[in-house]
Amino acid sequence: EWLKSLKEGDLVADKRYNGYYSIFKIKKITPKGGIRLETGHLLKENGEYYKFEGWPYTSIYIEPLTEEIKNSIAIRKEIISLMKTIENIDFGKLNIDKLRKIVQIIEE
Repeated sequence: EWLKSLKEGDLVADKRYNGYYSIFKIKKITPKGGIRLETGHLLKENGEYYKFEGWPYTSIYIEPLTEEIKNSIAIRKEIISLMKTIENIDFGKLNIDKLRKIVQIIEE
């Protein structure tokens, strides 16, 4: 089984509550099969971690880090970067032609 094959240094994925993935690194596999992440979280042998004390609660359920997940993470990072770039544009300094092009792209 995949979980039993994990070892120190392996990277794993966790789909967060918002639908986006995070990557975690395995720090240690305990003698009882627990999985310690570099974040300090100790997952059960089934790859799950839950903490419901207070708010916010924490839950982690690891899965294999696939190319598809890596690509989705890269795309999300690029989206965030592009959004920050757009937020910093002073549209008042753009000429009418550039503004028209921007609107045209948005309306496509």
